Order: sequence, then structure tokens, then C-alpha cells
Amino acid sequence: MKRTLKRVSKLMLAVGLAVPAIAQLVKRLVPEHGDERSDHFQIVCLMQGRHWRSEAQHLESGTIVTVAGGVEVDLRGATLAPEGAHLRLTSLMGGIDIQVPDDWHVRLDGRAFMGANDLVGLGDPHGEPQLTVDCVSVMSGVEIRGVAPPRPVGG
Repeated sequence: MKRTLKRVSKLMLAVGLAVPAIAQLVKRLVPEHGDERSDHFQIVCLMQGRHWRSEAQHLESGTIVTVAGGVEVDLRGATLAPEGAHLRLTSLMGGIDIQVPDDWHVRLDGRAFMGANDLVGLGDPHGEPQLTVDCVSVMSGVEIRGVAPPRPVGG
């Protein structure tokens, strides 16, 4: 029992030292670009939490990378490009939560190791335009949730 506890402690220490190093490497290799109105965006969230909202008029593509952190993305103010849009999500020891209008057609393709990738509150994925989401989750979770669009202020 004592030997097992020692091994687990060493493993946890190694992971604890590796995550900040991985985060710094990702930060150098994956630059952020785009803003709330961009049709293409790239978000990197390292060892922190973050909220991001899109108001793109022709959303075409996005990339989200998290390492030991999480990001909440609200796409309810965005409009998909007529040919659809494609998101690439990668999460290591973190999470990605995406809200989309509940009438969007979303197809989720992904792999998860010690985590999960889920679609919640969405109907038929076979329609146009379509949001295609490719994701890889390692000790992480990705959730794409259909939510009613926000109501206008004062309406």
C-alpha cells in the first residue's frame, strides 16, 4: 500500500510539473486571432477560465484549445455561413461549453479519453446549414448545448 501511494504521488507530481510546460508550448504554437464579429476565430485558454461570445454574421470556422482551463462560448448571437461552419476543439484537463441556438443542426465527431463529448437539447443533426464539431478531449469534457436565443433588452 505504501509503495502504491508513493508511485501515485510521483505520478501526480510529474503531471503537475508537465501541465504548465505543455501550456507554455501550446501558447507559443497556437496564436489567438479573431474577435466577437469574426467569421473565423481561434481561442486558446491556458490554466484559467474564459467567456467568449460570437456575433459573426457568416460564421465559417473556429478553433478552441484548452489546457488545464475552461472556456464558455456563446454562439447564440452568430449566424452560420450558408455552407455551414466547422469547429475544431481540443481540451486537455479542462472543459469547453458551447451554447448554440436550439434550432441549429449540429454534428459532433470526437474522441474522449477519461472524459466525454456531449450534445444536449438539439434536434436533427441532418439539415442545412450545419455546424460540424470535431473534438478531442483528454481528461476533459466538451458540451454543446442548444439554448433558446437571447431576448432583446427591453423586448
